[in-house]
Amino acid sequence: MRPEAERKKRDRALRHEVAAIHQESRGTYGAPRVHAELKARGQRVARKRVARLLRQQGLRARRRRNFVRTTDSAHSRP
Repeated sequence: MRPEAERKKRDRALRHEVAAIHQESRGTYGAPRVHAELKARGQRVARKRVARLLRQQGLRARRRRNFVRTTDSAHSRP
């Protein structure tokens, strides 16, 4: 049996860190922000690699809701 590839070892370690950052952001960070956070922590990693690791774990950024106006400005009152 072959030893585990270096990239696979690195991916396994990185997967935990990516998931932790996603969790810290309460699920709001996607690949660009997770990548920026890793960069701030001194890790050199490609954004597409981060995106792949997030996708493999089924993690996605929570989207912002659309603005809903609740005031009816077309009423007859002054």
